[in-house]
Amino acid sequence: MEDRKFLTQTELAQRWNMARATLTNWRCLGRGPAYIKISSNILYPVAEVIRWEDQNIVDPASVRERKAACHV
Repeated sequence: MEDRKFLTQTELAQRWNMARATLTNWRCLGRGPAYIKISSNILYPVAEVIRWEDQNIVDPASVRERKAACHV
């Protein structure tokens, strides 16, 4: 990634391979990374995007363990 400080809604949607509308819905629901709203422009600080990604890392081993415990 370039040395940029912000991503637009379109850029973040492309990064995560999702629709821009999903990000809009998430903002309404209070989900997703922190953002800045200037007038009608939505900007996502890259540092917040990376922090949010890091907080949402899923360890496949722990998922398997939880699923196994549920099916016992």
